[in-house]
Amino acid sequence: MNQVLIIFKWLLVISLLLFFVIFTNHSYANEDISLNKIQIKKSVDNFINQEIVMNYLEKKSFCFDSVLAINFNEEKLEEILGSHYAIKQVEVFTNQKGDVDIFIEQKKPIVRIKNNSEDYFLDEYGDKMQL
Repeated sequence: MNQVLIIFKWLLVISLLLFFVIFTNHSYANEDISLNKIQIKKSVDNFINQEIVMNYLEKKSFCFDSVLAINFNEEKLEEILGSHYAIKQVEVFTNQKGDVDIFIEQKKPIVRIKNNSEDYFLDEYGDKMQL
């Protein structure tokens, strides 16, 4: 009788755990994403701010409206932002509520090149940074 009680307790614990996992995944799948915050690492030069990031995402046709969390692709957003001339590194995080946090590190300009036809910076890796 004692073994039956122990087996029943374990089955109850496993079934509750399974229920909570399924419930959590179901609620996450039906959650809309929303932009929570954009955090930009402090730098001496400010080539990028939140407004520039939002305008760049809008220009690249990326929006946060009516996208389900299950369909949201963090890697795609990182790739889009990583292609910006002033962004060195970007990390995108989401949570169970559908909030998206973006952490950005700017490139560091070293020298400005200015001639009759072009005006740009070179970053610490020798890559062009347009104005």
